[in-house]
Amino acid sequence: MSIVRVETVRVSDLAQDAAINPTKLSRIIGKLEAEGWVVCTCDTDDARVIRLSVTTERIALRNEICAEQTETLLYALRCITKNESQALNAAVPVLDKVVELLRAGF
Repeated sequence: MSIVRVETVRVSDLAQDAAINPTKLSRIIGKLEAEGWVVCTCDTDDARVIRLSVTTERIALRNEICAEQTETLLYALRCITKNESQALNAAVPVLDKVVELLRAGF
């Protein structure tokens, strides 16, 4: 689960998905919050539940980095030969399977 892709996430869900001890995750979150990366809030339905969200400044930074990475990748793809492009296209199904396996956690 990527906290950037969802509006907010329950800390307990994040700990479970990331397979991190909740106590250790709490320490990590404390550091991230102190640095302005995330904000912790109480759930509106259950005050015992803590929700975590990424700050808008950090989302903007992530978007900027992703845009730069995309531009770099596009430049590199424009520089490869036709044969290299065909080889890359042939590898796409295998790469898709690798991504699927990584998302499924093996």
